[in-house]
Amino acid sequence: AFAQIEKAATNAAGPLLESLRLVDVYTGANLGENKRSLTLRLVFRSPEGTLKDSDIDGPLQAVRAALTQIGGEFR
Repeated sequence: AFAQIEKAATNAAGPLLESLRLVDVYTGANLGENKRSLTLRLVFRSPEGTLKDSDIDGPLQAVRAALTQIGGEFR
């Protein structure tokens, strides 16, 4: 369920995550039976200034790990 995905990603992303939004859901024969592809948009923001890629690398890796733990796959 998306609620499980949202909770896992939000918990893993940390305090810089401002919002998480489901952008697209794709289902097709090439994905396999009972599978769907979700596109998520994560917005990170810091009240202390502009974020660099290096500031977000760790949180994004944590989100990927959390989603993989609950059965997600990345394409």
